[in-house]
Amino acid sequence: MRFGATWHRVTEFFDLVHSPGASRATDLTEVSGRPGTSELVATATVCDSLDAPLRRVVVRVHDGKITPVDDGRVSSHAPSWSPDGTRLAYLAVSDAHDRNRVCVRGPEGDREIPLPGTGESCVWTPGGDSLLVSVADAGADKAGAEGSGRRSGPSATGNWLPTVETAATRRPGRSLWLVDPASGALRPVSAGRTVWEAGAAGPGRAVAVLSEGPDESDWYGAHLALIDLATGVAAPLHRSDRQLGRPAGSPAGTWIAVIEADCSDRGIVAGTLLLFDHNGQCRPVDTEDVDVTGVQWLDDHRVAFSGIRGVGSVVGVHDAASGETRELWATEAGLGDTHKPEAYVRSDESVVATVQRYREPPAIVHRAGSGTIVLATTDHPGTEALRSRIGDCRTLSWAAPDGQRIEGLLVTPAGPGPHPLVAYLHGGPIWAFRDRWLGSNPLIGLLASQGYAVLCPNPRGSSGRGPKFAAQVLGDVGGGDCGDILSGIDHLVDTGAVDSARIGVMGGSYGGYLSAWLVTQDDRFKAAVPVAPVTHWRTLYHTTNIRQFVPNILRAEPFEAGDVYDARSPLTWVGSVRTPCLSIAGARDLCTPAAEAEQFHRALLDNGVESTLVVYPAEGHGVRTFPAILDYCTRVLDWFGRFMPAGR
Repeated sequence: MRFGATWHRVTEFFDLVHSPGASRATDLTEVSGRPGTSELVATATVCDSLDAPLRRVVVRVHDGKITPVDDGRVSSHAPSWSPDGTRLAYLAVSDAHDRNRVCVRGPEGDREIPLPGTGESCVWTPGGDSLLVSVADAGADKAGAEGSGRRSGPSATGNWLPTVETAATRRPGRSLWLVDPASGALRPVSAGRTVWEAGAAGPGRAVAVLSEGPDESDWYGAHLALIDLATGVAAPLHRSDRQLGRPAGSPAGTWIAVIEADCSDRGIVAGTLLLFDHNGQCRPVDTEDVDVTGVQWLDDHRVAFSGIRGVGSVVGVHDAASGETRELWATEAGLGDTHKPEAYVRSDESVVATVQRYREPPAIVHRAGSGTIVLATTDHPGTEALRSRIGDCRTLSWAAPDGQRIEGLLVTPAGPGPHPLVAYLHGGPIWAFRDRWLGSNPLIGLLASQGYAVLCPNPRGSSGRGPKFAAQVLGDVGGGDCGDILSGIDHLVDTGAVDSARIGVMGGSYGGYLSAWLVTQDDRFKAAVPVAPVTHWRTLYHTTNIRQFVPNILRAEPFEAGDVYDARSPLTWVGSVRTPCLSIAGARDLCTPAAEAEQFHRALLDNGVESTLVVYPAEGHGVRTFPAILDYCTRVLDWFGRFMPAGR
């Protein structure tokens, strides 16, 4: 087998990352504290086997130990404490038939309440007598940030009946339910509207991001509304030509908070924190150049926030009554999950969060003033072995062709340079690399372990530099951001850090688009790996489930030939490509369908360029599950090894 030796190296690497079979936490997110105590819960990622998907499990964090709240065999997430701290609720898939439940653990006993679909979020009402649960119907689209595809539903195996779609077709959607944890009774409160996100907004009310339509594309035009939990009536509160996320009301409902931002993907929001008073008057909060990603009310006038500034993470608190904003913690380390910084802030304004850096695996820490205490860590015997292989990571900045300062991260392998370089481009485009364990994707650490330097740039359009910086990509895809990336590579070549004869490029989603686009614009790349790419904006518009994203990002409608839809599409310029391309796609991807990669592959072959197309039948937007990850990483290492080997 051609991949034999490479497959062995990849498998050994992920064995060290996950220690499969040990049910050990390898990542920690959704940290939440029990009110009035020091007790913590979180959601852990665990690996049972490199032949099975990773699972999420709700865990307790106590005395340095991380233990499941139940038997650890079921997948669970979204832990939430009741306001009085007596009961813990979370969402779980309770058995092999994918039956979804709300689980409530408390002094009166444990209860599992069946849901009519997949539970996506779970929060307590201020009085602690009810839960607000967001539920996705069977067959509803998943966000691209969680892999695209559809929520589980009845199997259609052996069913010959066609799928029929007309203008009147109603797709599966999302709804908000009020759950009584004592009786197990459920009641829908969204009155036929699609609820994308929701939070409590004082007694008897919820605040929600909702739309009339259920399609994933409808999210881009969703608005903010207050829902009367008794009647289900929704009163519009705020409409925007940008996107909205993380709605939350203060305990008495005096204030409403929401984040407003230009967004690429549902679930990834980083922007301006807006506050609405009891009269519905809106004002933006000055968060001192932080793109806000998380919101938490501490009481009826203090709202805590977390977010991105540059490549670092910040936690702060704003007093809605006085207008004062205080920074509680700023760090270059990565806080929270892959997509957003997040933290749990106690009433005394101390902070509990998951912290990690490129060479430091995820740990839960408590930050009070200037002191930081590690409460639990995912460190394990394989970690030190990984540290000896993955080199180091540092923040980098350089000047773009127009003089703007661009930031990113540079991972360098052990040993002297110049090194071969892989430019690893993030998706979105409105997202950002942060300093995280093994990079934002373990493939970054894997590449470094094999002798490659990896540049992770945050070009214009990225989060962390304010709304104006993010908006520079709108209407200019593959323009200024392309120049930002190429100038970063030039900077590394000029400093002697990398070998100009061994430069490659790869990325996923919008990073896949840029990987395909750059090889049509510049011949320096010796190998490219576009993953889940866009290769023609017009075909994407007519096939994606997030159609509204396309005119949002291009700032144009697809009605005229020769416009930006053609001018900024890799397929238009494929005749200029000389770079060997390995195109990767998932057959279940609804965001950037596999046909995008397939048409690029066929055009490359017609042009006489070496090209390989790999489509994974069970994957969606990106390759996210084992054992497909092992095959994917093996093919990537082999591709760069063939055309720009690390060894001389």
